[in-house]
Amino acid sequence: MQLCQKVVEIGDYAFDCCYELKSVSIPSSVYYIGRFAFDNCYLLEEINIPNGVEAIKVSAFSCCDKLENISLPVSVKQIEEHAFVGSGLKTIKLFGEVTSIEEYAFADCFHLTDFYCYSDNSPQTEENVFANVDLNKVNLHVPCNRKDAYTGADYWRDFGHLFTTDEVKQDGLWYRLDDNTWEAALINNPDGNSRIIYEGDIVIPTDIGFSHANYDVTSIGVRAFEYSNITSVSIPKSVVSIGTSAFVGCPFTSIDIPNTVTAIGAYTFAGCSNLKSVILPNSLETIEGGLFSDCTNLESVKIPNTVTSIRHSAFQYCCNLESIIIPSSVNSIGISAFSECKALKNVYCQAVNVPETHSSAFNNSPIENMTLYVPGESMNAYKTTAPWSGFGKFQTLTTGIEKTETAAKPMITTADGQIAVSGLSGNASIQVLSLDGKLLDSTNATDGIATLNAQPGEVVIVKVGTESYKVVVR
Repeated sequence: MQLCQKVVEIGDYAFDCCYELKSVSIPSSVYYIGRFAFDNCYLLEEINIPNGVEAIKVSAFSCCDKLENISLPVSVKQIEEHAFVGSGLKTIKLFGEVTSIEEYAFADCFHLTDFYCYSDNSPQTEENVFANVDLNKVNLHVPCNRKDAYTGADYWRDFGHLFTTDEVKQDGLWYRLDDNTWEAALINNPDGNSRIIYEGDIVIPTDIGFSHANYDVTSIGVRAFEYSNITSVSIPKSVVSIGTSAFVGCPFTSIDIPNTVTAIGAYTFAGCSNLKSVILPNSLETIEGGLFSDCTNLESVKIPNTVTSIRHSAFQYCCNLESIIIPSSVNSIGISAFSECKALKNVYCQAVNVPETHSSAFNNSPIENMTLYVPGESMNAYKTTAPWSGFGKFQTLTTGIEKTETAAKPMITTADGQIAVSGLSGNASIQVLSLDGKLLDSTNATDGIATLNAQPGEVVIVKVGTESYKVVVR
């Protein structure tokens, strides 16, 4: 129901016992809502309180069983007795400097989970305001740096969890908001008393709306999903960083990281024992320590040619990893970076200058049985530099580009630094080469489709079998 714009008051008992009323749109002209105005509107689910209303009168919304959310504007200064008694409220937001809340105002609100109070000072509260409500199970959200004003006040100190209003929960996920940058960071439980273990498929939004503003979701915080039982996660292009240990121990089998991500913290995917393949973003410069340690089923990882450093234990205990391409951009490899990689057979190191590599980088990995592929002009340098000199076989990286005609060309498309090749037969071999013949990426088709990585803006050669195609990477 939408009220006329000429309405300025809703009188006492105006809609009392309107049992079929489900929704009310109140115009901004209204400044007064009377006593028992919507009392016993059992099916009322949605109503707005316009800015200008100064008080919620006696029993105005009592026994509104279906009303789950209410936001009171900055104009509201007083909430009178029994205002919402026995309602179905789950979330209450007081945006103004409410000075008093009278007795039984929120009594018997058995479903209450979150109470937001934006007043710098805790409202004066009479007895039994929250009668029969288990406040130990309710989250109280208060302004930043104002926790003391509430923890020292009667009734407010009884809430089970106290947060600041820059920490909000939407669609089951917690965020920390930054009002200076209008950005949001996805976090775990902000009270720190216990960790939230998420389940199933996680979809992270590009932005969230809160208090009439939009915040871009730009980061996934430290330990955000640690040891959660999530089967998949969708990361939007708004995200630019992923914090340390964010996905430790999660059981998903693959993850798509957008090329907007420029930093991934240490141990982010450590212990993801079901993870089989991952494509790292083209903007990444460092593979941090322990990033994929104990990913015991990891079979394929694509490192972009923007990475300059592979740090300690990055791929330690990746027991199923059979080959790895180290791009030409890499200049350092840390302690135990590829240690305990028992299945590793082929290492393709494209760097012309031998990376500064710790002596333990391949500890307990069978390098004496591995083949190392390196640029021809650098072969001697690798053969005489530890630990590379310990490899069993050395081969020269492919440098030639064959050009042939083909009657049935595969379809090649590019977006966000990824090259998709379709229309292939069987498990055809595909390579991406630079114009001077250096190998940038390679894979085999699955069900006639393959995806490879390259730097956006580059002109590359996509080699399918013996046929080659020049491609501009988008």
